[in-house]
Amino acid sequence: MYRSGEGELTVLKNVSFSLEAGGACAIVGPSGSGKTTLLGLCAGLDVPSSGSVRLNGADLSRLNEDDRAKVRAENVGFVFQSFQLLSTLTALENVMVPLELRGMNSKGIREAAVSLLGKVGLGERLQHYPAQLSGGEQQRVALARAFLNSPKILFADEPTGNLDNETSERIVDLLFELNNSSGTALVLVTHNLELARKAGRIIQLKGGLLVEDVEVEPALP
Repeated sequence: MYRSGEGELTVLKNVSFSLEAGGACAIVGPSGSGKTTLLGLCAGLDVPSSGSVRLNGADLSRLNEDDRAKVRAENVGFVFQSFQLLSTLTALENVMVPLELRGMNSKGIREAAVSLLGKVGLGERLQHYPAQLSGGEQQRVALARAFLNSPKILFADEPTGNLDNETSERIVDLLFELNNSSGTALVLVTHNLELARKAGRIIQLKGGLLVEDVEVEPALP
């Protein structure tokens, strides 16, 4: 629920679901149905006005912002439609920066970041800045960054929304390949029903309500 000068606006109501470790689901629905808000609540970026959100055993609704940030840093990876890379840092530095900010060993972080960038096909682009990379390459940097801390859960908000079809297919393949190899739970927000089917489970929102939660046959490659 949001409060404004025009009164209260309930964005989500009676939405409840759970996801096991290593599982995957896609959240779909028309614009304004509450998809991105639900993602923000699940990740602890926002706090519900009622109810609770549990992430890896932690009740996020009972934590302050600092404690929620700690839970995110230890458990969560993000892939956003807008990439959110720092323009003044190289691809390698962009991947490394979240763990460097936590004061972790730079040598170990660098080795892991180089390995991940190699896995996403950017082993020769380590020292390139975002402006020197295509949209698909920038998204692959963001994907490597999201997996650097071996997150227990990955949230992806329209991860292919700004990409052409060929690049989108490669990003999707990488997303599920890394997800499967690490056992990371995956939550996708997407308008793309073909992508949603690859998750094997579709949660549909409409008008802030959960109207369907179904297992589906994953889409064929």
